[in-house]
Amino acid sequence: MMQFAEKMVQRTDVVLDFWHFSKFASNGSEKSESHAFGTQESAYICNINMATIVKRLINGRAYYYISRSFRVKDASSASGKTRGSGKSHVRTEQIYLGTIEDVIKRVQSTNSPEKIRTASFGIEAAAWQVIQELDLVGIVDRHVAKRHQGLSVGQYIAVALINRLVRPTSKAGIADWLKSSALSSLTAIAPGLMKSQNFWDAFDKMIREPVRRSNAANGQKEGVLNDQVIQDIEHDLWEQILTLYDVPLDPVLYDTTNYFNHLDALTPGELSRFAHSKDGKKNKRCVGLAMAQSLSYDLPIFHLVYAANRHDAKLFPTALQRITQAFAAFTKRTRGTTLVMDKGNNSQANVELAVQKHGFVLIGSLVPRHFPDLTRKQLRSYTHSILGKPAFSEVREVFGIPSVVVVTYNAGLRKRQLLRLETRLHETEEKVHALIASFKASDSKKKMEERIRRLLRARGMSRYLNVTVGGRRHKTFSVERNLEELRAKRRMLGKNILFCTDKSRAPEVIVDLYRKRDRLEKSFRLSKGRDGIPFRPMHCWTDSKIRVFCFVCVLALLVWRLMHLKLSRAAFPMTDGLLRLELSDIREITLLYPGNKAERRLSECSSVQRQLLSILGFAGMAPPE
Repeated sequence: MMQFAEKMVQRTDVVLDFWHFSKFASNGSEKSESHAFGTQESAYICNINMATIVKRLINGRAYYYISRSFRVKDASSASGKTRGSGKSHVRTEQIYLGTIEDVIKRVQSTNSPEKIRTASFGIEAAAWQVIQELDLVGIVDRHVAKRHQGLSVGQYIAVALINRLVRPTSKAGIADWLKSSALSSLTAIAPGLMKSQNFWDAFDKMIREPVRRSNAANGQKEGVLNDQVIQDIEHDLWEQILTLYDVPLDPVLYDTTNYFNHLDALTPGELSRFAHSKDGKKNKRCVGLAMAQSLSYDLPIFHLVYAANRHDAKLFPTALQRITQAFAAFTKRTRGTTLVMDKGNNSQANVELAVQKHGFVLIGSLVPRHFPDLTRKQLRSYTHSILGKPAFSEVREVFGIPSVVVVTYNAGLRKRQLLRLETRLHETEEKVHALIASFKASDSKKKMEERIRRLLRARGMSRYLNVTVGGRRHKTFSVERNLEELRAKRRMLGKNILFCTDKSRAPEVIVDLYRKRDRLEKSFRLSKGRDGIPFRPMHCWTDSKIRVFCFVCVLALLVWRLMHLKLSRAAFPMTDGLLRLELSDIREITLLYPGNKAERRLSECSSVQRQLLSILGFAGMAPPE
């Protein structure tokens, strides 16, 4: 083998065919004598036929070099080889190759990696960039006592937040997720520290006390957790957001939703309660979430976690107080701020509280059945046209406040609602007849009427169907439609009644702002979709941990919306689905070579992905492509 290698080093072209000169240049020892010829691989390849391999004996041991001699003009401006083209001198360049053993080892070694590992990179890096800009970890750690060892509470919150964005798992599953993610290398956080107990310890440091049914001494409402630490963290975060992004906070969209869970009925807790699930999951316990979001960039300004069996109208004063405190801290005022809300919060006390005490301008909707004089108006009275639909407006008192009332009519909506009404009436009549057929002779009249009443109430038809039980031994039944109520109902179909407590607002502006409530509904859909930022499953059951878990989910939504803000301001807007798809396709590739050598690379990026790297600001975290 040694003789074969000796012959090989006499053949420059053979050695160069087996070697990459860049490897020799980067791995050379102090014996290297490379001069002007030693920095660019292209230079080696261009002059490959002019190079020779020379052997030097040093202390009786042979060392090999690649050598090339050439002439260089004395004057940098001179060129050419003819007489008179300028003086020149001979220059020699050498690259150290090593001993014959080194030559053998390198020729026999392969340049192919032994293993290739891939890890998700795009979403993690983009989220981590936003977290660093907000100083989220530092803000949390300033409000929550730091652990004596291991990670801080802020670091655990940041990891849990990014996990919600990328691939939601239980706390016990975060360690395995982190191993398949580039987040560990970005943050220098070891997956071994991601134990579920560590997360629960961190959550307990934020909130420890359980929810109480009532705590009048501390001013707590039933089913609302004392979460002052979280409020303080949100306050500091929003101060940072307003400094960095200068986001307008007015107008504000407010609404509530709930999230079902799989907690057993016997599991103690005040936040998770049996209630009407907005996802149609009957017999499931739910946790309620009230959220206010800015119309600009859909940023969640405020959130409140509460027991889902509390009525929206009863929760509204507590939520309004929190919103007022937040706005007073940031803008030093609330008077004149527009708050768009759903009709479920309507009550005279709530409207007076928001308008007269806190100075908000309310935009909301009204129940058509409560205003029959408006729904009875003929279509010729609709003198306006808003978004191509007939409408009219007038000033009248609503919940004791002089307001602008706007009534719109949509013929297409009326047809759909009428079809649903007739279908529901027909189905309910069939169910009533089937129920009547199931009665036994021994059933009492009271029992029969109660079962019929429950059926009608469950289907929302109590107002429109009259069922009477009569005859000897209750043998006769009468099922009739309430024609007067049905006529009143049909008059309401296709009509929407809106109100605004600022009488100077134009009807078109009122309708436009109320329609934009759908943007908050979109955030709720994002929080419930598997491909969004799911608030479920919760994988926790105590009130304090549920509260911190919801806070982490809202933070994840905030970070995601700030990414969209950056894209919008760079005139490069994207939908949620497209942004997730493009970021998920950016992956980190690790090449593992013999001798415990590793090389990090970025997967090949499209032009869109390169723009995302630049706009979202995480290009500096990425290895070379």
